[in-house]
Amino acid sequence: MAAQVDFGRRSFSPARAVAAARPVATVAREQVSYADLDGLQRLMAAIPWLTFGFALALWAIFRLQMALAFDLAPGDAIAADSLVAQGADSFDLAIGEGEIWRLALAPLLHSSSSHLFGNALALILIGVVLEPMIGCGWFAALYAASGVGGEIGSLIGNPGWLPGVGASGAITGLIAAAFVMSFSAETPEDGVKLRRRALFFGVPALAPLAWGAHGHVNYFAHAGGALTGGGLALALFLLWDRADFRPPLHRFAGFAAALTLALAAPAAACAATHFEARRAEAAAYIPASVLEQETVNALAERAPELEQRYPADPMTRILSAVRLAEQGGLPASEAQLRTAMRMTLPKRPWAERPLHDLAQGFLAVLLDAQGRETESRRLAAPLCAGEDSPNVAQMLRQAKLCKKS
Repeated sequence: MAAQVDFGRRSFSPARAVAAARPVATVAREQVSYADLDGLQRLMAAIPWLTFGFALALWAIFRLQMALAFDLAPGDAIAADSLVAQGADSFDLAIGEGEIWRLALAPLLHSSSSHLFGNALALILIGVVLEPMIGCGWFAALYAASGVGGEIGSLIGNPGWLPGVGASGAITGLIAAAFVMSFSAETPEDGVKLRRRALFFGVPALAPLAWGAHGHVNYFAHAGGALTGGGLALALFLLWDRADFRPPLHRFAGFAAALTLALAAPAAACAATHFEARRAEAAAYIPASVLEQETVNALAERAPELEQRYPADPMTRILSAVRLAEQGGLPASEAQLRTAMRMTLPKRPWAERPLHDLAQGFLAVLLDAQGRETESRRLAAPLCAGEDSPNVAQMLRQAKLCKKS
């Protein structure tokens, strides 16, 4: 509506009229409808630039990770020591050791090519629909905010020693946002398609939390990202007048997202300053490339050699115990396992707990073979749930050392 000027109360001033009209003109330019765009503008708005840009950036970062990794497992998987050196985060690392910069870097890293592929696929399939709907400013804001929310969820829900990487928190936030914004689609058919796509990715990403999350998937990061992205999208849904082409404050949202994502640069610099020290620490332990490419029996045969080369690694004691048990030296095998359980790895907390659980589980099986059932079941009981070491829990269940539910 045009502003009205009261000529009866004061004399008309052209300068005053222009000054009064200026804010109204600014607001009018901010609120643009789809009909106000020409053909080229509509075409440019329909292309999900950020979606493909984010996917390309994640791929480039992973290629750099592979070039820098000093320990690779089979299948283009980066071992935990390399991931920690590159910026993986956990509560113990980010909060316990004060390396808070990891929270800005971990969401940009991936542990394997399959990990990257799964995240990139979900990002593209959701982004090609969501980004043209809400614009690149709010798309970037949802991505950045959900990434932060995913990191918070990961720190709260996961064991403090467990490191994690991946953009899944940010992407799950986009999935949740797509579900919410589907109710604002231009047609009911478009809304149904977007909801189906969001549910296709969202249900597997979150459902395992209902019966306990185990394994290598960071479901707590998924939950944190989904809550953040879904909540922000709900506020956007309530505030957006669909007569306007873009949601309100989309420029501010884009600026805030850019500042958040820019924190990755100083975080990468911090990782670079610690990288060589982490590499040197990892050299004292058996590489994952060795552990995962040889059978347990082959490694056990090499136990004396490995123990001499890596005396600080509890895994060498566990392999020695396997070798001694196969030779019938059960008491000596038991001694090796108890030694492994007492060994601490203050610079590798992400490895200490799994190795301790492995030694304890193997000792439970060994004691059961000697007829020491009470002691065996006492050791097995805390491991049977499998929350931290699912493979050990499976070994104990196969040995029938876990109570039936």
